[in-house]
Amino acid sequence: MKTHVVLAIFLSASAFGQLRISSPNQTTPAGFKNGRYWRALNGGQAKVMYLTGYFDGFDKALVELYTGQNTKELDTAERENIPKATMGEVMTALDRFYSDQETLNIPIWRAIRVAALRLAGRPAHEVDAEMEPARSVVRYDLEQCEKKNLAVSISDDFVCRASFERPPDYSINKV
Repeated sequence: MKTHVVLAIFLSASAFGQLRISSPNQTTPAGFKNGRYWRALNGGQAKVMYLTGYFDGFDKALVELYTGQNTKELDTAERENIPKATMGEVMTALDRFYSDQETLNIPIWRAIRVAALRLAGRPAHEVDAEMEPARSVVRYDLEQCEKKNLAVSISDDFVCRASFERPPDYSINKV
C-alpha cells in the first residue's frame, strides 16, 4: 500500500509541478516541492490552485490504483493524505507549519499529512510519528550535502548548500 500512496503523491504533485516561481531552493533532493515553494506562492489563489491540483491528482491516482480492490485501504490512504477540512483551514495549517524555519526543507506532501492529523485532532504522538520520517530524510539530506561538500546543482531547482540554509542556532538534531 505504501508504494501506491507514494505513487499517488508523485502523480498528484506532478499536476502542479510545472509552475516555476523565481525563488531558489524550492525542492528536496528527491524533487518534491518544499516549504520555500509553499511560502513563495503569492496569495491565497495560488495556494488554492496548488492544493486543488494536489487533491484532484491524489484522488485520481487513488481511484486508478484501488479500483476493484479493498476499499479499506483506499479509505486509509484518503484519511492519511487528504485533510477533512476546508481549503482555507488546510492553507492556514500549512502556513503555520512552514512558519518555522526548521520545517522549510520538508516536502509539502508530508506537511499535508501532518496537517491532516492536526486538523483531525489526533494526539501529539501520532503527529510526531508522521514528523519523524520527514525529519529523518531532511537530516540524511543535510548529512549527505555536508559529507560530499556539495555546492553544485543536483536538479533544476535544488542547490544543496543553499537549500539547507540554517538559522544561527540550528542543529541537525533539531530538524
